Amino acid sequence: MTPGNSLHQTLDEEKTVEVILYIAHHFDDLYMLLKTLYYADQDHLSNYGRLITGDRYFALEQGAVPSGAYDMIKFVRGDKQFPFDEKVKLAFGVEDKIHIVPKRKPDLDYISDSEIEILDKAIAESIEIGWSGLWKKSHNQNHFKQTGLNEEIPLERMVLDLEDGEKLLEYLMS
Repeated sequence: MTPGNSLHQTLDEEKTVEVILYIAHHFDDLYMLLKTLYYADQDHLSNYGRLITGDRYFALEQGAVPSGAYDMIKFVRGDKQFPFDEKVKLAFGVEDKIHIVPKRKPDLDYISDSEIEILDKAIAESIEIGWSGLWKKSHNQNHFKQTGLNEEIPLERMVLDLEDGEKLLEYLMS
């Protein structure tokens, strides 16, 4: 199958807030948080056939970025106006533009057991390989290399990079 943009993704805003809080309780760095979500999404997609938050990914200079989560963080720090509910600002804050500061614990009713398992695995790996390891890993993935800067990475392209990607793509398209 040729990668296009036929798989539909819809951001689950409430879950995204809880996932940001979950990851931010392990480290507060914006880059580390977004990359951890990216790798958790890939792993969850590979193992369970779906993304955790339903986010869309863009190929930015710093690598693949979950657009909705990043926009939500920019909304909280006041950079741009996005159509998020103001209550998002009650969940977390942003200091010095890059430090995510949880204002409460995540509500785990929004995050499934499989998602927690995958998030914990991604958090541990992110801590182990650090910022530069995440950067290298992100920039070396085919779906990132095949996408123009500032363009959306088609989900189909991400899927095809996964182990058994062709089978998974067939399943997702059926």
